[in-house]
Amino acid sequence: MLVAFAVAAAPALASAQLTLTSPVLVDPAQTSGIDAISCTSSSLCLAGTVDGSVLTGNPGSGAWSVTELSGALGSIDGNEAVEGISCPSASLCVAVGDDEIMTMTDPANPSGPWSYATLTNESGGISAVSCGSPTMCVAVDGSGNVITSTDPTGGPGAWTMTDVDGSQALTAVSCPSAGYCVAVDDAGNAVVSTDPTGGASAWTLSSIDGANVIDAVSCAAPGTCVAADQAGNVVAYSAGVWTAANVDGVTAIQSIACPAVTLCVAGDSNGAVLSSANPTASPSTWSVASRGASAILGFACPSPALCVAGDNAGNVITSAAPTGPASSWNSTSVDGGPGIGLDGISCPSAGVCVAGDDEGGILVTDDAVGNPNGSPASWSQLGDVDSGNPISGVSCPSSSLCVAVDGAGNVVASTSPGTASAWQTTDVDPGNNSLDGVSCASTTLCVAVDDAGNVLWSRNPTGGQGAWSSADVDGATSLSGVSCPSSTLCVAVDVNGHVLASSNPSGGAASWSNTTVDTNANSSALTAVACTTTSLCVTADAGGDILTSTNPLGGASTWTVASIPAPGDEGTVEFTSIACASGALCVAGDAAGDSFVSTFPTGGAGSWVQSSEDAYPIESISCPSSSECALADGWGGVLLELGPGVSTGGGSGGSTGTGTSTGTGTGSVGKHKVKKQRLAVTVTVRCRLRRRRCHVVATLTSVETLRRGRLVAIAARKTSARVRRTVILGRVSRTIPAHSHEVITVPLSRRAQRLVRSRRSVPAMLIVVQSKPHRTLVRRRLRLHRLVSPR
Repeated sequence: MLVAFAVAAAPALASAQLTLTSPVLVDPAQTSGIDAISCTSSSLCLAGTVDGSVLTGNPGSGAWSVTELSGALGSIDGNEAVEGISCPSASLCVAVGDDEIMTMTDPANPSGPWSYATLTNESGGISAVSCGSPTMCVAVDGSGNVITSTDPTGGPGAWTMTDVDGSQALTAVSCPSAGYCVAVDDAGNAVVSTDPTGGASAWTLSSIDGANVIDAVSCAAPGTCVAADQAGNVVAYSAGVWTAANVDGVTAIQSIACPAVTLCVAGDSNGAVLSSANPTASPSTWSVASRGASAILGFACPSPALCVAGDNAGNVITSAAPTGPASSWNSTSVDGGPGIGLDGISCPSAGVCVAGDDEGGILVTDDAVGNPNGSPASWSQLGDVDSGNPISGVSCPSSSLCVAVDGAGNVVASTSPGTASAWQTTDVDPGNNSLDGVSCASTTLCVAVDDAGNVLWSRNPTGGQGAWSSADVDGATSLSGVSCPSSTLCVAVDVNGHVLASSNPSGGAASWSNTTVDTNANSSALTAVACTTTSLCVTADAGGDILTSTNPLGGASTWTVASIPAPGDEGTVEFTSIACASGALCVAGDAAGDSFVSTFPTGGAGSWVQSSEDAYPIESISCPSSSECALADGWGGVLLELGPGVSTGGGSGGSTGTGTSTGTGTGSVGKHKVKKQRLAVTVTVRCRLRRRRCHVVATLTSVETLRRGRLVAIAARKTSARVRRTVILGRVSRTIPAHSHEVITVPLSRRAQRLVRSRRSVPAMLIVVQSKPHRTLVRRRLRLHRLVSPR
């Protein structure tokens, strides 16, 4: 993800005035599952995704737009799933997730505002919602509560919570009218009411499906309902009697919609569609149409002549003949979700940036648009120019020269960065090591560093292999970044806290000094460096320290250490990247997605202010001027931060940012997909080291909120000063062969399994850390659901 921001000229400490706009995805690749859908008519449907977005579209035309609720609602985390959505009319849609209820009064307008209500007494996670009318909505949660309102847009006070099912998790609800609702739970029960707002006594609990987990229910009319469970059964309700029948073997049925008493359509965890024109009759009336491998998590049928579903691969599936064969269903990919990680970026001038991604791709901003954060259309994807090798750093000393480096020891350079065919790949590292940073002081001097302690340089960066020379300046220690503000100063950093500096970067090993400057007990691994001039260099480590020097050639005593506190109570800041436009602006990014800004970088810890919070690690930063910076994170989008009076067109004038590009470290995760299984979480992790294996530890944690010693809530990370404790849900260590990737499985501990059994879903944080050199490869918030298939 690319993050760009602009700041107005300001005195020291004015960085706190920065503001933040929504991210824009520019390098999409992965999918985001659709787990809830509702249609106001045959031409308008809204769907909710597991990554916190709402899709708005016309299922007939296939035109869909994506709205990330984290941008519209300040307190909604983009990684929290939209668990349920219900649109009772063209002027109201209600969505739910975690402890939030969100409403929209203009569903046809994708950019229209969503309002939200946070239920402070919600601890089980809201799992579904159904509105029998615009003036009666019912939501259910993982603690056995129904949450009702006759004024859904009235804020938190308009919603009333009632325990109707003890400690069982309610999983779904259907209200065909304002005077009739049915909810189902994870223990085979149904709870029925003819007066949904009438309190606990108005709801009747019945055991209808043994001990099976019921995932879905739909009522075509009061007294006529069909539920579906994880054992392949449908349970039909007619004439006051519930009858269970197996229609799908042992495959979990996860969604269902009944637009009429003569039609029900369901979706299972294998991507099959089940349908019946007489759903309350015998099992033989149900047919199964296999159409794909992606679990169907949400279903809506605005009429018997149109059914719309969403699957966990981000597809919308539609049919005008729902009881027909698989060929009667059409699939459209509408939600690309997070994308390919961007690990290098350089902006030779305001509004013009070049980025490299984890799969050898190059992206450039359109000069005619001149705004790296304007929209995805502002960026051109040149495709794979490096044979799939992960690009780890980019430096553009001018708009007519860009030099990138990759994890396979190649330099990828172009004198026409906007043209894909103009990029040439050259193997320049004699040991075929991973190149982890590059900086070009000018078009006639570029310096790169690798993970084996070598510095490589060229006076003619596009001149081929023979134009590059190398020298071992740091033994076998991995160098993690380099910055060259001029031809008379280059500064590199390594993972053991050393600064290596030279006033003659092309003079060979003897021209480089090696000084220990960082002894941080948490981690002395220096991860990035930025030098604006020969009299100011700034570097950062993985333990929360920022180090500065006004005389980087002067030895250890010239370096000053400032320990930056983590936002809130999130632990230690782990810096991953840094860049400076001048002595008046420096920006650092960390593994948690936070950025820190200073207009007086040598002013100590108090001069650094948290400026923004992204969902993913910030991998690289480039500042072409003192009024514009671009940040790249691991998931392929664009974010803009603005200072007072600065437009999104970027800054003007100032330095070209030469020499401020930084490396991104030696280990990384590429397009990692986190999957949640019955008793484990799996994630694909890539080792970028060329000559040695990566040793990694994957840890799954959750944060419990306690009140008087009693567990009242669970979150993925700490968010306030309440009494909280971090619990480990699973941990595993693995060794990954050099320059390869593996699927790591993190088994859930017994404690984690108990939590998942007792709650419909458990928020968690998955962190994968590499040692030697230290690097956070994955930092991902997710939810553990009690489902058979990946969610």
